[in-house]
Amino acid sequence: MAQLLRDAQPMQTPAPWMPRVDIILEHGTERPFEPFDRFAHVERDRDVSLHDLIDRFEELRADSLMRLRELVDEDDLDRRGMHPDLGEVTMRHLLATWAVHDLDHVAQIYSALAGSHDTDVGPWKAYLGILTVDPKMESSSAFWAIQVVPAKSGALPM
Repeated sequence: MAQLLRDAQPMQTPAPWMPRVDIILEHGTERPFEPFDRFAHVERDRDVSLHDLIDRFEELRADSLMRLRELVDEDDLDRRGMHPDLGEVTMRHLLATWAVHDLDHVAQIYSALAGSHDTDVGPWKAYLGILTVDPKMESSSAFWAIQVVPAKSGALPM
């Protein structure tokens, strides 16, 4: 959970979603998106409490959703921006990616929760896809979420 909050909405700077919405609306493809360091939060938020992360996530998410409702309508979905690695993308691509990105984190949470019962399910593990890791998926976020499971004490992975 803490990793989701750190990754989804870092404490001191917002995730790249709204700045990229702003760039598409204001500059189109003339100005590329600023590069985003996906790992800056690891050291920066190391000592931030889970409670503070949740509060900050809630605040940033509410602000982002309010701004989206104010700034973007259906006519804007085909407007284009310039990603530094992917090239031209549309507002529709950006918003769909944001939604799927969040769903990926939800899947990580479910995997971690299921993984905390890995040995408890006994022989039924073979029938539980969420606990059965395909070696080809070891690079996926679902694999790593299963590897970082809460301790028996109920502590969340950090």
